[in-house]
Amino acid sequence: EVAGPAATTAGTTWPRAGLTTIRFANSHAVYALTWYGLALMVLGAGWFVVRYERRQASQAGH
Repeated sequence: EVAGPAATTAGTTWPRAGLTTIRFANSHAVYALTWYGLALMVLGAGWFVVRYERRQASQAGH
């Protein structure tokens, strides 16, 4: 006796294998631009924080 997907009977029509097809759009350029943009924003925020901290430290020294 066979079990699993190979076990079919003459009257069984569903579920049929192979009918579900999934296609993903190839948006590599959009993903790359998104991640590079996020990386630039993180660098910009880091630069801003460092600049702010240095200004605060120099003003506290006066």
